[in-house]
Amino acid sequence: MGWGFRRSIHEFLSEQVDISSERVRRTMFLIEHGKSWQSVKGSIKNPYQRAMFDLIEAGLAGLPIYDRMDQLKVEIELQIDNEIELKLQSLPVKCMLPVMFLMVPSYLVLLFGPILKNVMRSL
Repeated sequence: MGWGFRRSIHEFLSEQVDISSERVRRTMFLIEHGKSWQSVKGSIKNPYQRAMFDLIEAGLAGLPIYDRMDQLKVEIELQIDNEIELKLQSLPVKCMLPVMFLMVPSYLVLLFGPILKNVMRSL
């Protein structure tokens, strides 16, 4: 037999020990006792974490959450793809910096060293 949403969250939280799980514990306590959790919600800066807390609130209220979870999954995957694309676009520039600042000066020394040596010798 399947677990209910509330029991699933409690089981998950019993295995997790981090800042996010502590926030979820506080939020669940406030929601279960009919208190406002807007102070917790206001401290969450990440819109995806805020959406997850909204999912938890809806699940604890007995509302269906599958469609919301599926939509959130698609949005997060798109955001991850966008972030990866941005990182990949900046990668060639970051890879050229060591070449530009370390290798180019050494080649210039190799190129102009003998020329400067001959010039200094002729003076």
